[in-house]
Amino acid sequence: MKKTNYHLLSLLCAVPLVLTGCTTGEGGGGGNTPAGSKGSGVSSVKITGADETTVLDGTRVSLKAAVTADDGVSTKVTWKSSDEAVAKVQNGVVSFGKVSEEKKVTITATSSADANKSDSVEFTVEHSPFDLKNSRGGADTSLYLDDGSFIVEDPTDIALIYADVHATRWYVETTMQIDKFLEGDPYPKVGIMASDRDDGAWCYEGSHQIFYFVDSAAAASTWSAMNVVMENDDLTNWDWGHLLSPATASPAIRKGEAFKLGLMRDGNKFYQFYGKATDMALKAVGSFEYNSFGEEANYVWVGGWASALTVSDPVWMVGDEIDSLYTVPEGLRVKSAEEVLFNGESCQIQVEADGLWDRNKVTYISSDPTIAAVDAYGHVTAAADKTGEVTITVGLQGTQLATEVKIIVTDDLAYRVVLDGEMNDAIWSETVKTNAYKLAKNANNYEIIYAAKNSKGLYLFIDYVASAAANNRTNEWWSWANLEFKLAGNDKVTSHQYWLSAMNGGEICDCSTQTHHEIYCKAPSLGEDNLYHGVFEAYLPYGCEKLVKGEETYICMGTNYEGKAGWVNTAVWRGNNDGGESFNGATNLLSISEDGFAHDGVKCSDGHVYGQWTVDSAANCTEAGSQHRECAWCGHIDTEVIPVNPEAHVYDYTNAQIATYPTCSTTGVGTCACTKCNHIEETVLPVDYTNHSDAEYPASHAHCHDCGIGSYLANAEGDVYDRSTVGGPWDKAGWHDFGLFEGNFTFTIKLHMEGCKGAPTANPDDNKWRTILPFVYKEGYAGTRDGHFYRMDWCGFGGEDYVNNINDGEFPAGFDYNIINQALSNMDIDLVYTKVGAVITLDWVWTCLATEGYYVGKTFEYHQGATLIDPNAKLGIALAAEFTYCLITKAELAR
Repeated sequence: MKKTNYHLLSLLCAVPLVLTGCTTGEGGGGGNTPAGSKGSGVSSVKITGADETTVLDGTRVSLKAAVTADDGVSTKVTWKSSDEAVAKVQNGVVSFGKVSEEKKVTITATSSADANKSDSVEFTVEHSPFDLKNSRGGADTSLYLDDGSFIVEDPTDIALIYADVHATRWYVETTMQIDKFLEGDPYPKVGIMASDRDDGAWCYEGSHQIFYFVDSAAAASTWSAMNVVMENDDLTNWDWGHLLSPATASPAIRKGEAFKLGLMRDGNKFYQFYGKATDMALKAVGSFEYNSFGEEANYVWVGGWASALTVSDPVWMVGDEIDSLYTVPEGLRVKSAEEVLFNGESCQIQVEADGLWDRNKVTYISSDPTIAAVDAYGHVTAAADKTGEVTITVGLQGTQLATEVKIIVTDDLAYRVVLDGEMNDAIWSETVKTNAYKLAKNANNYEIIYAAKNSKGLYLFIDYVASAAANNRTNEWWSWANLEFKLAGNDKVTSHQYWLSAMNGGEICDCSTQTHHEIYCKAPSLGEDNLYHGVFEAYLPYGCEKLVKGEETYICMGTNYEGKAGWVNTAVWRGNNDGGESFNGATNLLSISEDGFAHDGVKCSDGHVYGQWTVDSAANCTEAGSQHRECAWCGHIDTEVIPVNPEAHVYDYTNAQIATYPTCSTTGVGTCACTKCNHIEETVLPVDYTNHSDAEYPASHAHCHDCGIGSYLANAEGDVYDRSTVGGPWDKAGWHDFGLFEGNFTFTIKLHMEGCKGAPTANPDDNKWRTILPFVYKEGYAGTRDGHFYRMDWCGFGGEDYVNNINDGEFPAGFDYNIINQALSNMDIDLVYTKVGAVITLDWVWTCLATEGYYVGKTFEYHQGATLIDPNAKLGIALAAEFTYCLITKAELAR
């Protein structure tokens, strides 16, 4: 929606003129030859093209002069204006200058061959409310003198500049009607613009401007949202990411129906107005501060782009005239009646009152400027080397209204917080650091969040860790590193949303009011652990919605981890009252105090809430092991040594003395020495999937009857594994079971998909189930759907033996539901199960073969995993299938 670099275009308003009086040269009248001119050959001069003689300043009209003369006599004329300050004429084109009041001017055409032959037109020039010379949009002014209308008939870029507004105090108003939009532009805009330029070039490089606009969309016919946008920091475009003052149009604005819009400036304070076309006085619907104009005067215009408008009844006031718009409030309020400042710090006293009142008449007086001084704008600065208390009296000139703010100046470091990304301020005490909150999606995407309050407000410090870098696409805030949160007070009803982001160098924004607060941001960068690490440190002062001094503050949070790893949030992000915005009844409620986070009133500094132990290294017969557990709230890690276990021998089965060889279907028997203590023990040797016990394999058939390598997953050759005929994939009896395994292992399976049962259906979910189903189950699983398994197909299905599931999405990127079954009809698949400690993962690789052109030659990868509650349990590996033929070609175990 970039609108930039519009250079000055002079408006050519071809105003039709009606001739009300013309005269010829001396003697007058239609070519009569006066005395003394006999024999000149010129009979008369006649001006045409003047249809209206009452015109607006800043317009133009083209006149022609017809000379009646003998053959060979020149028909040229010279043009002259009676007052070039009012109108200039060249070759018959009359340009009317700016006038402050009605003026008369005569335009005369005189024969070049006979100075006594001429014709004249007298024009009445009236002042236009808009500077038509410098305005843009090609407005038709022909109806203005009749009904006050300026019409821009064709959708275009518009700037109707108020001719008499160039000041620091002004009010403008206009009646406006949106007639049509430019076809193809989805976001046309209309409203009132203010700029430091006088040529109607808005959003011009190097200029300052604001735009109070109707937030219209071409697809709609009514609009109620209005807002204010300013220039960006580079002065090259509008800054759509930092809207200043949302307002609501009530009643809603409709295409083809007139409404009124107004904007007022008083110094750096601005007020938005809106009303119906019939309203005599408009209502102030919003206010904001804008400091880029400074103390300089600026220009104002009705503007916008991709629109056609009817503009009428423009109103303007400048200087002291705007005082008539103000009322006297019943009382003054301050957002905070007490502020604590560290030596040298400052704060802004924020004054509120009902109605439209003159904020420039607020006065501030300090009871002791040597401790805390206050300027004329309510900006308080604490002394650098003196402490104590002062009272700032806030009043309103010309009234008896007053209120007070207590300022406490201290050298206590607990009140000094510098937003620099370092936790070296006194507010970040060890207690606050302990009472943290961990917002985690998984081991590689998490945030450790610290929060504390002091007398000034709420502080947040976030250690941000992500597995992927942000997309950082322009105007797509969700693709940037960010944290979103809502606050609640004692009522436990949440506020509107706050957004803390690394976008544009870091910002914290109230998404409803577009109010921005202080923030330090260190954008995520790649660390030595191959993860992206960033830092946020932010401050919200008391007076923000739901942030009340002396009251409890509750918070709920969510984050999307660089727009790549998916959304995650606290338990109470939306509350649990049918999607409402209340915390009432919610569990795991987060609150913030001076000591950091608490969870339903319990703090980690009073005792962490740990999960299950995870074994990092198992103890054996000669060496101790180690294990750790993590606090479910703050992520604190607790470690523990596992004592030496004399019975936990470590055997090297590859060097076992074999008494009975294991086969693909039976275990073996051997003696083995412990690699740690040389203890000799007879042991069971695990199944060897490479040693087939079927004597006929592979000479007489393509699969081993004993272990199933090469078989059709527990079915007769050529049969389809179908849950409707076999009993369903939840029934362990229908699986192809590879057995139980202890400790860490890698198990590789290769198989070939030879075809699918049935054609694709209209429902994509039906096609999705044409797949193989890898299973991981715990020893003792009885074969029913009792939760002791993890179905690791691409939909991912966890059971109660798993605390955290990792799934790379519902389908690998690029798969089409409608042709998935054709692709599966000729595909090689590699499955690799890996167990390390408490984590088991499954890596898939699909290779599509030549099947009617579906994904031929393409390879797809997919990764899944789960965290085990009991990492020491024996795990089983199995396969099943649905609606497909699956031929196993290899199964291999590695330790």
